Amino acid sequence: MPRCGCPACGGAAQASSQQPSLYQRYFARFMANSVAEYESAAHPWKVDLFSKLVQGRPTQRILEVGIGTGPNLKYLAAAHKEQHGQGQQGSAESELYQGQQLSTELQGLEVVGCDPNMAMQPYARQAAVDAGLSGAVSLLQGSAEELPLESNSFDSAVITLVLCSVRDPAHAIDEVIRVLKPQGRLLFLEHVAASWETQPLLRAKQAIWSPLHSILADNCHLTRDTKMVIERASFSDLTLVEDNLPEMGVISPHIRGIAVK
Repeated sequence: MPRCGCPACGGAAQASSQQPSLYQRYFARFMANSVAEYESAAHPWKVDLFSKLVQGRPTQRILEVGIGTGPNLKYLAAAHKEQHGQGQQGSAESELYQGQQLSTELQGLEVVGCDPNMAMQPYARQAAVDAGLSGAVSLLQGSAEELPLESNSFDSAVITLVLCSVRDPAHAIDEVIRVLKPQGRLLFLEHVAASWETQPLLRAKQAIWSPLHSILADNCHLTRDTKMVIERASFSDLTLVEDNLPEMGVISPHIRGIAVK
């Protein structure tokens, strides 16, 4: 069974002010070293999504909920560079494919990464350095359902592979809406439950594996209807795509898109 690719799969468990537990330290290391297959498969989607997130917004304050080990920072940096015409290869996608590190700090971009697992922070800091964003990224501890942030304080938000593991996905989305400014954008990318009608065998496999998977993968559930949660939220505009990520087994069904407050 392919392992969940959630960069924070737990980006949403309840925060604790104590030192990271042994399990949290293990899970942070696991996520830092085991998501290459997922990131490779999701690469085209992420390039497209982050380009749309920054389009027309040269200056942004961005919140990433469940930042985990920071795998999205390179996409954000590349898209922001492309927005400013700074990409050396002419596009965010080509720059990432060349494997270049973005060493120049980007003006007009501020990123706040929130995650309940403090053991993720060293990996996220290194990801920020690798993306050339070390001076633009700040990290804090907090849960998706109780963001320790002011209302109407962010231009955009990012939430990828997090709603699978939160205690209350609808509440987490409401919190994101709360901290977004009017017309603020939310980029989302989530694995979801397969359809009983179109993928009954896969849906049955998800139902069988989900209890064990939630234990091994920090409360990550395989059978959540995250599409319904996002569609029912109070967004003024929503672009949502349903698709399957090849070779990802029980986590292949996905939704992705941009929502506007």
